[in-house]
Amino acid sequence: LLVGCRDRSVKLFSTEKGKFRESRVCPGGDGPFCGLAAYGSTIITCVESGLIKVWPENETEKVSGWLELEAGAGLCRMRQDPTRPHRLGTGGKENALKVWDLQRPQEPVFRAKNVRNDWLDLRVPIWDRDLQFFPDSEKIVTCTAHRQVRLYDPRSPRRRPVLETTFGDAPLTALALVPGETSVGGGRRFWGVGGDVGGLGGAEDDNLGGWGLSGGGWGQQFWGIWGTLG
Repeated sequence: LLVGCRDRSVKLFSTEKGKFRESRVCPGGDGPFCGLAAYGSTIITCVESGLIKVWPENETEKVSGWLELEAGAGLCRMRQDPTRPHRLGTGGKENALKVWDLQRPQEPVFRAKNVRNDWLDLRVPIWDRDLQFFPDSEKIVTCTAHRQVRLYDPRSPRRRPVLETTFGDAPLTALALVPGETSVGGGRRFWGVGGDVGGLGGAEDDNLGGWGLSGGGWGQQFWGIWGTLG
């Protein structure tokens, strides 16, 4: 497990030994970490200012040997594709979803387009708080500070969400896949997504709900949740 600390150090915790195995400082960019990942023997860090860095296992290697990407300011989250670890997704405040390929790092392989103007013809603000890749699929799901849950399919030429729903009155702040299920749960403190294209769910003020991708509409809802799901 990788643990990012406020002093910009990254610690590696061994679940087998039950203790931290090593630690290293990862400077560069501004703001706190908004994503950590492992790629082979390297560590990937991402900070709020948008700097993504790939750190080699050997700290004595020259700086020129480190891969750096600029994903844009205001980042809230970086996530790694679990089935294709060389792919990363990023999103944030006025920083729409992007998918990066570390094997072709020059430009994003996918750049989401904002939704159309609202019914007053006003621009809809962007504030992606979290995202997840669906395993063995091109699809990506995001949740926003404006209560939206959006499903993207990079194979679609539109680049806009292929599905969208909203829930509650409070910002959604986190997103996690639920293995082996076709529904999605979420929360102000937690949001979960499960299945290939099965369902979406959401919550606000520590409440949890599920929404079906195929049938539509909100299903199970649970109120007054005080814990988190992992």
